[in-house]
Amino acid sequence: MSGTPVTRAVGPGAEWVYTLYAKPNGTAFVHALDTLHARAVCVDLPWSKVGQAIWGARMSVTAGARSLRLSQRGVALLATVDLRSFAVRALRRPVVIG
Repeated sequence: MSGTPVTRAVGPGAEWVYTLYAKPNGTAFVHALDTLHARAVCVDLPWSKVGQAIWGARMSVTAGARSLRLSQRGVALLATVDLRSFAVRALRRPVVIG
């Protein structure tokens, strides 16, 4: 797990903390940290060569903490991560805006 933190989202009660990382090779992943049980899950995102575009991404935990939403202003929803299985559903790539 190597990269630079981009953005963070916290689940209800701060039981889980999710951090989006940009990897040096141009890919990205989410580090999911269970703060109650001291375990972590790394979720690789399916985008290659996102480079600087990843810096426009933001994350939020949905009501009920069922999924993590990755979005970008001006692009809309990029992906969702099921917070039970950690399966990723990618909808579109982040883009450089401006």
